[in-house]
Amino acid sequence: MSKQRKDLHLKALMDAPKLAQMLCGSSASDADISMSLNAENRPEETLIGIAGALIEMNNAGTEKKAHRQALAKAARKALNILAEVPA
Repeated sequence: MSKQRKDLHLKALMDAPKLAQMLCGSSASDADISMSLNAENRPEETLIGIAGALIEMNNAGTEKKAHRQALAKAARKALNILAEVPA
């Protein structure tokens, strides 16, 4: 893995608290749309960010079931994209 990719992954992980706060401050529908678009364009960073955001939400005791479902949906989308065999 290149240094640039490692840096992007680290940045996604470090930005997870900010991502959790941003998503919880928006509607579940907005969270779903923005994270789905991120999953299409940057599946690796999105998956890392979602994992970190969910951990932050767990640590803070944030329930927000609809937001969690939106994050899980985007995470599945990112995984499906990553699981595709490149042509």
